[in-house]
Amino acid sequence: MQHHLIQTAFKIALALLIFSTLNGKDIPIMKTTTIELPVSEYSIIKFPFKVAEARLGSYKYKKIKGEVTPIIIKNNANKNISLSKKNPAVPAPIVTSGENLLNIKKIDNFLTFRPRFKGTAEIVVWGNKDFPMIIKIDIVDDADKNINFVQVLNSRKEVINFESNPHEKVLENIMRFLHNSEVNKKPRGYENIVRKEVYDVAIRDRQGVIFARVRVSLTKEVAGKIYVGQEWNVNIVEEFDNENETVEIPNGFYLTLYEEMFDSEGVFAVSLETYTITKEHGTRVFIVRNKEQR
Repeated sequence: MQHHLIQTAFKIALALLIFSTLNGKDIPIMKTTTIELPVSEYSIIKFPFKVAEARLGSYKYKKIKGEVTPIIIKNNANKNISLSKKNPAVPAPIVTSGENLLNIKKIDNFLTFRPRFKGTAEIVVWGNKDFPMIIKIDIVDDADKNINFVQVLNSRKEVINFESNPHEKVLENIMRFLHNSEVNKKPRGYENIVRKEVYDVAIRDRQGVIFARVRVSLTKEVAGKIYVGQEWNVNIVEEFDNENETVEIPNGFYLTLYEEMFDSEGVFAVSLETYTITKEHGTRVFIVRNKEQR
């Protein structure tokens, strides 16, 4: 009886929370996605399926003098630099704790959160018929309190007709659109995907000392049935460690890029706008990959 009353009270509170956050953000369902949630506030994630299970993979944060600093991901490779998003090494979490610090609650097709600290978290959600979802959460000062995952239905006939062309022609047409989307038409039936993804790769000298890092940010993404086209911004930044310190990059420093830096499993094609970047001028990188392996 008491358990039933608690469940009923939670459903009422959940309904009130949904009503107060109707202007949330719609995000397409995918195998892995990154979202932002506000710290110390109630947030809700809605799914188009009943959540069978939600398991916390990690919750990373660092608390110093009442402040919380997110973990910075660095690449520990000494020799060959790879700027692929699948290659940067992830350091061990400074603090890993249970669901109580995130205040996760599950009922029907909703998850609610009230994280206590800023940082990063990762949860795995089961219930979608095609695949479990890995949700990476950046916990920040200000973010949408209501996230609504939606099932994107492509115009199947148009997409299948386009993707039935020779593989090289499909890649060429997607690349042409990514290079100049204001002039060239998006492939017929392809969907615009709006999501955030940023990762950093540390640049080291011959002694292994980090003196800069490359920040790679997703700025555009379109998806069909088999192919995904992405545009990434690539920039050199000076701040590099957990204490938010900065290092002055030497005048005239530059980094030469090449396509193989962005290669990883599932990548069909890579195109660079320019091959040299400095701290003043970055570049754009265009990638076409397999939708199932992004």
